[in-house]
Amino acid sequence: MFKLKERAPFVLTDLVTGRPGQVASRHLSLNDLPAIGLFAFDGGEGIRDAHYEGEAIYFGLEGAPLIQLQEAQDVLDPGDAFIVPGDMPHSIAGERPFHLLRITLPVGEEHSQTRHLIKGHAVHLAEAMAYAEDEVVSLTICQRAELSLTVFACAAQTRIGRHKSQGDALALILEGTATITVGEETHQVHVGEALLMPAQVPHALTTEDGFKMLLIVSF
Repeated sequence: MFKLKERAPFVLTDLVTGRPGQVASRHLSLNDLPAIGLFAFDGGEGIRDAHYEGEAIYFGLEGAPLIQLQEAQDVLDPGDAFIVPGDMPHSIAGERPFHLLRITLPVGEEHSQTRHLIKGHAVHLAEAMAYAEDEVVSLTICQRAELSLTVFACAAQTRIGRHKSQGDALALILEGTATITVGEETHQVHVGEALLMPAQVPHALTTEDGFKMLLIVSF
């Protein structure tokens, strides 16, 4: 479950404040593993020689830090995802301030780790999925008992009907605008914004012109 109280659309980067010469972080999940954390780095700051037993998934929110994995380097732009294989040292740093979201997974069987995205390379999530006319298309990145990560491409004039989730669902809009009803409240959620849909609360998503989102469900 998430440690979030926000019930209206919000921007993830507003939840943690960057400070000169420092790294600020906020733990968003109640679970230790998988752990979901939000980070704000000042320019010149970073993480060096980090490694986790399970895979680590980084999502770029603001800025353009450089991720180094062995001899390879890649830029993590806003909207990008980067998967670091388990137990592999890596570093992240930027000359300018940046924000990112990090999810670390426990060690597990191959099926409990990530899939469908190339590991060790930045992937722009909105470009990983194409719209299909009159359809809602999804791509599962991770499916575990404690966590699921799915990218959706919802074409114009489509909907995801009213339903409940066993876990807290966090929708991060990657492209376009979604109309999301949670309980009796309806919100317009725009690109770059997020909305929490609490567990067991009915919710539905519709769109006029189409949208893409990353859906993080924490059980």
